[in-house]
Amino acid sequence: MANGLTEAEALAGLATSASVRAFTGLQARANPALRYLRDLVAQGYAARCCPPHDRFRGTWGTTYSSGEEYLFDRENGATMLTIPFGHTIDALSVVLGLFPEVTATTAVRRPYVTNPVTGESAAMTAADQVAVTGVLDSGAVAAAHYRGGTSRGTGFHWEISGTEGDLVVTASSGHLQLAPVTLRGARGTDTGLTELTVPAVYEKIPAPGRCRSRG
Repeated sequence: MANGLTEAEALAGLATSASVRAFTGLQARANPALRYLRDLVAQGYAARCCPPHDRFRGTWGTTYSSGEEYLFDRENGATMLTIPFGHTIDALSVVLGLFPEVTATTAVRRPYVTNPVTGESAAMTAADQVAVTGVLDSGAVAAAHYRGGTSRGTGFHWEISGTEGDLVVTASSGHLQLAPVTLRGARGTDTGLTELTVPAVYEKIPAPGRCRSRG
């Protein structure tokens, strides 16, 4: 709920003084497919990881819907960098390790966007391009590029290439914290990627229709 680091630290301080719990909602790390991916990497599915490469696409494109204007002002703190990119880079860190340091580039390539229904135009100061590179604490070199807008190709693509195998995560949306995820892999003598079924043990919450009412 905070707008930036200063407010987040203030809220954390208030929670501590009131002896109540406070937490950051990082939904992507709870995704069953991504928790399975984390374990596959830890178990050596790809062995020593070579540079993982990530491409994401989300909102913040050329058009918008009424009510979304607050997302375009970087001073509001609800930006592509702080919301979908934050969730996604957290998932990468959970699976592959943290960034001790990074090199990053942000840019605003669409300073004005249009509401196709009303014809109104809104200024955008929030970055619609984010590129991050760095060496993870595991030693792997990572490159992540997140851009606003839609794609006729894959909305989300994350590839992990190792000395013994490859793992690929795809989704229709760049919002990794919300989108259904497909996990594919290949290793050893495999000539192509195969979809990997996520074991039921990774499902912490019953699927819709499987919950019993207590009446």
